Amino acid sequence: MKKLIITTALFVYSLVGIAQENGQHLKFVGVPLNGTISEFHSKFMGKGFQHEVALSKSLPLGCRAYKGTFVGEKADIYIYYDVSDKKVYRAKSVITTTDDDIAQNKYNDIKGMLQIKYSLDKQEEGTYEGNPSFSITVKNASGEMIGTINLYMTSYGSYDKYYAVHIDYEDFINSLNHLSNKMEDL
Repeated sequence: MKKLIITTALFVYSLVGIAQENGQHLKFVGVPLNGTISEFHSKFMGKGFQHEVALSKSLPLGCRAYKGTFVGEKADIYIYYDVSDKKVYRAKSVITTTDDDIAQNKYNDIKGMLQIKYSLDKQEEGTYEGNPSFSITVKNASGEMIGTINLYMTSYGSYDKYYAVHIDYEDFINSLNHLSNKMEDL
């Protein structure tokens, strides 16, 4: 067991070193998922998003909430950052509706746009909680992975049903750094 943990730790540290060499980052609404949360916040607010201060305070450390327009739809946006070094590594947009057909249409529209924009990248279809899901592994021009984009649907509520379309971007370099920082606690 000890060998497995040491091997895993060495693997993660080596991936962090390799990833830092390529230096490219996945972008969310044109803003690279890189830098500190303060730097990202300034750029993001410049794009017209509104910081949801009260909601951010209720979320776990390492997550900030925003509202704004994403792919022409009103959306809740969540930006994730590492608590120790404050670097942003993930961004998620959630579009919510009370109609299943509307949610399905939004999912299909966004999937179509992603398929066109990332046509050269690896794309996979699957399911998440019984709903369709779609994943893309984004690579740079040299073929090095720079991140992933996951599109999926969820539903919640027993009396009043809500349907949510999630578009989740995760930067490869900063996600590995985040994992490495978390592993230092072990």
